[in-house]
Amino acid sequence: MGFATVYCDKCGAQILGAELEKGTAAARGDKYYCAECTLTLPPPAPGTQPGERKGSTKVRKPGESGRNTDIMRNLQTMGSGRGNTVRVQPVQQEEAGLGTGAKIGLTVVGLAVLALIGFIISSSGGGGKNAAGPGGGKPDTDRARAACESAEALRKSADARAFVEAAQKAKREAAGTEHVDRAAELVREAQAALEAQEKTEAVTADAKRLAADARAAEDPFTYEKAFRDMAARARRDAPALEAQINAWWNDIVQSALLKMLGKVDISWAETAAGFRRVKEALDDVIVKAAAAGPAGKSAGEQAAKKLKEAGEKFQAGADKALAELERKVEVLLADLRIEEAEKAVAAFMADYAGTPAASKAEPLRAKIAARKKEVENTAWIEPAATDWKVEGADGKFTFDGREIRFAHDGPAGPPPETDPDKTRRIILTKADANWKDYELEFEVYIEEHGGTLVVRGGGDNANAHLLNFMPANAQGQGLPKNQWFKLGTKAIGNKLLITVGTGAAQEFQTTSVSGTIMFVGYKGSKFRIRNVRIRRLR
Repeated sequence: MGFATVYCDKCGAQILGAELEKGTAAARGDKYYCAECTLTLPPPAPGTQPGERKGSTKVRKPGESGRNTDIMRNLQTMGSGRGNTVRVQPVQQEEAGLGTGAKIGLTVVGLAVLALIGFIISSSGGGGKNAAGPGGGKPDTDRARAACESAEALRKSADARAFVEAAQKAKREAAGTEHVDRAAELVREAQAALEAQEKTEAVTADAKRLAADARAAEDPFTYEKAFRDMAARARRDAPALEAQINAWWNDIVQSALLKMLGKVDISWAETAAGFRRVKEALDDVIVKAAAAGPAGKSAGEQAAKKLKEAGEKFQAGADKALAELERKVEVLLADLRIEEAEKAVAAFMADYAGTPAASKAEPLRAKIAARKKEVENTAWIEPAATDWKVEGADGKFTFDGREIRFAHDGPAGPPPETDPDKTRRIILTKADANWKDYELEFEVYIEEHGGTLVVRGGGDNANAHLLNFMPANAQGQGLPKNQWFKLGTKAIGNKLLITVGTGAAQEFQTTSVSGTIMFVGYKGSKFRIRNVRIRRLR
């Protein structure tokens, strides 16, 4: 049968369930008394104990034990219990049909017997607080000393509850002996140990839950403050756990940092963009490892080592990229695509800024600048009226030294690429069949139908390239009418770069590597051309 732990309503000492079960402590109604205080209580009145039936008037049969006989039997057992404790059993009244007079007589007899019991107990020294022992008998010093020693042996026990029970027993055994103060101190010490143990158990449970949550979290570092607070709580309530809690946090930090390191692939560092990504990730590990103190030392060292390896891989990749850039710039300069070469070198310098590779690219910039200056110093030719010739009939061609006006009588014909009548054209004779690489710029103003620029024409123009400047159609393709628009073309080898307005150059492949330049107008065409200039590139 189990009992809850309660406290004496008289002296406040803790009463264990085992004491109530054994009968060394007593319960009176809703109040409880320890073994020592129980001895000072008067015997319970008839009919007040659990299980006792009040008002029984049953007449005893011959040979049956009467009330006085039960009391005497209890008196005879004095001194026979553990610690010489005397327990007076409640007298059970037999049910009988007694009358009122008989009941009164029994009551008087009962009171007399109770008086006799009190006299006997007080005569034996077991009635007051100064009783000789817990059982009312002579104090047993050896028993008290042994009980205290047993309690002291449990001082460092992992179970403070066992220490409390032993200390309470020592206190009972020490009553009336020279060990009473020693036992009282043990009780106080045991109670303090139990309180500390309960606090430790609470801190341990909460800390374990916190550690489990942090280990399962996507970013365990968000639990740093919670662990600092838990360590402070342990320092206050359970100092022995503070080191364990810090060790748990250190283990979580190490695992998290190593996990971050495992996600970094230094093979990415071969490229500029990849190296930036790797460096950013490793720098994050290094910063967090430094903040973690000793717990992050190992991970920080590994991250620093990886960062060094990534730097070496990046430098090797940079040297390879520089060699590729040098080859690319050579090709671009050979094609006089100077702007593209400038952009390629600028992008490389931005990607590898602050590295030896960027310094090695400086000569390329100088080489491009020199070639650009050389091309820019090439003289532009502005054709005169004598440089043009008109072929075909019914065409109207005028040139006032700055602007060419071209008109073809008749209704608008089919698109230039499908018109079989290609007799109306203007030929720029400065670009003869021997010209290879050249650059041409001009402005066009379309009034009707538009025309075509033939690049590298001559002969049957089978390999020529056509640049049509036609009015915009329903899909928006073409040039706007009645406004000046700048066009340009650059012919280098079998490549042709064409620009319209301020847009980017479009590249085309040609089969012809030399030939003349012609402006062609067809039926219904009416357009104007001005600011024509050309320069031979090589």
